[in-house]
Amino acid sequence: MRYRSFQCPSETAKLRELLLDYPAGRLEPAVRAHLEKHLAVCPACRDTVEAQTAVWNALDAWEPAPLSPDFNRRLWHEIDRVAAEPWYKGLVEWRPLLPAMFVALLVVAAGLMFTRSHDVLIQSAAPGEGVTTTEVDQAVSTLDDLQLLQQLDSVVRPESDAANEI
Repeated sequence: MRYRSFQCPSETAKLRELLLDYPAGRLEPAVRAHLEKHLAVCPACRDTVEAQTAVWNALDAWEPAPLSPDFNRRLWHEIDRVAAEPWYKGLVEWRPLLPAMFVALLVVAAGLMFTRSHDVLIQSAAPGEGVTTTEVDQAVSTLDDLQLLQQLDSVVRPESDAANEI
């Protein structure tokens, strides 16, 4: 990587990697020399390199906690314990989702009921099956006749009650 005109890495997106690679020692000698000259005059880049150096030093100094001698035994014991639990014990984790699942179930059930009633209506309205228009007209005519008879009966009945009183 050769750079003819050296721009400020903190202001140029392509060159910001240089500020991260410098503390790690991954730069070519010529680029490293240009960057060191730039760091002497640019406080923004110098601060970035110092912060990155602190991160690298902290990572180098970090040591993980030692594992206990019985770590593997306890790990496998816990795995076996969880595997031996009944399947319904895992449903406790689903508890926060139960209201949403209940609503979804209701929507599905309502959709199935609507589809089923819609199918029944379509089947009953199919040609050649069900009630014909003539039968409907006859039923309407019969209901009209019954209503007329009820009206006539209510008008005639009070007179017959009056005749029985005399």
